[in-house]
Amino acid sequence: MPTLEVRDVVMQFPAIRALDGVSPLVRRGPKSTRSSVKT
Repeated sequence: MPTLEVRDVVMQFPAIRALDGVSPLVRRGPKSTRSSVKT
């Protein structure tokens, strides 16, 4: 069971990292870019 929890956290880490890197790009880009990133 704990393995699943660790796996979930590991999967979330890269996602958070990607969002952090995309954040500035989304702020700079127009709303259309925002939609693309959301999807």
